[in-house]
Amino acid sequence: AAAVVIASPEYNGSMSSAIKNAVEWASRPPENVLSDKVFFIMGTGPGRSGAREMYAHLSFAIQTEGGWVVLSPKVLLPSVAQIISPEGELLDDSVGGLLEQAMRKLLETAQRFSAGEWSV
Repeated sequence: AAAVVIASPEYNGSMSSAIKNAVEWASRPPENVLSDKVFFIMGTGPGRSGAREMYAHLSFAIQTEGGWVVLSPKVLLPSVAQIISPEGELLDDSVGGLLEQAMRKLLETAQRFSAGEWSV
């Protein structure tokens, strides 16, 4: 894939160990599959932080391995219980628009990257 979306909750002020392990395995020799890919990272949490620390740590890990992280718009959703129902339905209509904008930006960035307009 030329573009990858990672949606993750924040655990103890960082990314989950499962995501960290996946990044480490994906970047191991002989082929680092993270290199030269475009990533969009989004997250949520039960509190007010909106997964800011997870975003920072995961972005750094991916960029360290040669991935390109789309930096905006950020989709970091605080107080997830007020935004997504237990059944998975969006309770806040503005989130749908933000997700649509984010996916457009991800696809545009991946296309430009694939066309050789940027390199990592």
